[in-house]
Amino acid sequence: VPLEVTDDQLQRRPIDVDAVVEFFQFLEMNSLVSRLAESFGLNVAAEESQTRVLTPEVTEISDIDEANRALIAIGKASADSEQPIAIAGQWSGDPGRSGFEGLAVVTDASLGEVTWFPWATMCALDESFTEFFDGRLSFVGHDVKPLMRFLLSCDLDLRGLVLDTKISAYLLD
Repeated sequence: VPLEVTDDQLQRRPIDVDAVVEFFQFLEMNSLVSRLAESFGLNVAAEESQTRVLTPEVTEISDIDEANRALIAIGKASADSEQPIAIAGQWSGDPGRSGFEGLAVVTDASLGEVTWFPWATMCALDESFTEFFDGRLSFVGHDVKPLMRFLLSCDLDLRGLVLDTKISAYLLD
């Protein structure tokens, strides 16, 4: 492969420690800062993590009317904000290989609000969930394949899936 670089340009030079540390911190790779210091014998302190942990506020749906109102509100909020809806299936054991317990739907990510739809309630809402997953709304999730397969077995097609973060992480790795 023809390269337009000279041998001089390929010589190892001192690293710009401040630029590398800033880059790692920008990417939130703070553990690499300490590795960098260890590897090059540098005296660099990693910035303390400013990670904010949200404890979700879970609203559990207990009856059909409440579930219908929640689905309408979630769909309207998503359509108004043009933001996808974050979802996650819950299983009693291995995802897709054990009993399905229900569906968690993020209703307000900034406040950590989640609505929980137990499977028994979902079964009673055949038509409402069919409309919810009809492709007009967008969804995101992590490791969504078992959920998609399960929903398909119930004649619910998750056509609006726009992102599975497990697949994204695999592709980026």
